[in-house]
Amino acid sequence: MPHIVFVTAYDRYALKAFDVNAIDYLLKPVEEQMIERTIQRVRKQRESTSDMGDRLETLLRSFDASTILSQKPGRIALKKDTRIILVDVDDIVYAYITEGVVFVVTEMLEGMTSYRTLEELEADLDDQAFWRVHRGYIANINRVSEVVPWFSGTYRLLMDGAEKHEVPLSRTQAKKLRKVIKW
Repeated sequence: MPHIVFVTAYDRYALKAFDVNAIDYLLKPVEEQMIERTIQRVRKQRESTSDMGDRLETLLRSFDASTILSQKPGRIALKKDTRIILVDVDDIVYAYITEGVVFVVTEMLEGMTSYRTLEELEADLDDQAFWRVHRGYIANINRVSEVVPWFSGTYRLLMDGAEKHEVPLSRTQAKKLRKVIKW
């Protein structure tokens, strides 16, 4: 934006000058010290405008939309009866899908989510803690207390908590888990 300084012999335009955000209004004949003062004001205005522009640009870069959209939620909404309950992601023990509905299980409750698929839920969870352990299950690996052998080379994961939920572990995921927990 240009920095406007009015220099005129007519004082009747002073109010109009400030209506258009003029930096200064000088009446002729102009004294040298008045010109120097106006030049200092223009310089100060340019510096603050440039600082403001730099700060605005930095702020806009920090709010990059892709970064905001890629952030994982800290809580997930579960529907239990007629209530909507928000649970911390860290409290999730496991999730499963049945008849096209995704359920999440915590130590305290089990409820439906608004996710249509396990893939959608999985995308919103930390992939270091939550694994797709079976085609119909995601488990919080940090909540596994025991790996129990099952039929045909498959296993069951015994999860932490009072109810000791069992989650199926496929053969493929068992190989991956073996490497991680070194069993």
